[in-house]
Amino acid sequence: TITTPGDGKYIDIDSVQIVSPATAKGVGTYDDADPAWGYTGSWTTYSGSGPTANTMHYTNATGASASFTFQAPAQFIFKYAAASNRSTILISVDGGLPIQVNAYNATPLWQQTYISGIYSDNHSHIVTISTPGNGTYIDVDSITISP
Repeated sequence: TITTPGDGKYIDIDSVQIVSPATAKGVGTYDDADPAWGYTGSWTTYSGSGPTANTMHYTNATGASASFTFQAPAQFIFKYAAASNRSTILISVDGGLPIQVNAYNATPLWQQTYISGIYSDNHSHIVTISTPGNGTYIDVDSITISP
C-alpha cells in the first residue's frame, strides 16, 4: 500500500520493488511488536502493565495505519485500549469499507476486543487498522487468529 499525506500536493512514483511477499499468519496470538505487523506513519510504542505482553503501539497521526495478513479459514480478534483521549478505530479487510470501532471510554480499559466475522475461504486477507484523522489516539495491542 502506498499512501499520500493527503495535503493536496503531487507526488511521483516511478516503480515499486517487492523484496519478499507478505507471509500470511495462521492460528495464534500476535502482539503489536510481532514482525508480522506493518506500520506506516508515526506510531509510538507503549511499554507497561495493561496491554497484551505489556506492549502496545499508539498514534494520533493522520494517515497512520497498521496492517496484518492472516490465512483463512479463520476469524480475527483485535485488541486495543479504550480511554477518554481515544477515538474511532477504522478496521478494514482487503481494502473494503472500514468498520468503525468506538475506543472512547471515560476511564481507561485495557484489552478491549473487536471480533470479526468468519472468513471461510482458503485465501489470505489483510486487516488494516487506521485513524479517522481527527487528532485523537488509537491503539494496536494484539491480534488473535482463530479457526
